[in-house]
Amino acid sequence: MTDTVEYKPVVEIEEIIYEFNNNELHMTCGLYHVKVNNGTEYYFLRNDESVGVIQHLLGRTAKECICPIRNDVKKEFFIQLNRFKNKELKEEIRRINKGE
Repeated sequence: MTDTVEYKPVVEIEEIIYEFNNNELHMTCGLYHVKVNNGTEYYFLRNDESVGVIQHLLGRTAKECICPIRNDVKKEFFIQLNRFKNKELKEEIRRINKGE
């Protein structure tokens, strides 16, 4: 008998706080509230393909408090972001169809 292990994403999107597209530069930027595998909450800042985590580092300037995330976490972030957006879109379509 084989035990099955349920997949738990490394990154879970809690909220898209702000996101915008720059059509001239063909890039997407935003601020996201996320939970990482142990449930710790962070805020990710996205500048197209570059993603960083906002951290409070004593004695450092604000621009030094944005730290790049690991590539594997960034890849998972983009996967989960797409899933989150698809789920929001489906819910909006459902509400429209119900006339809400």
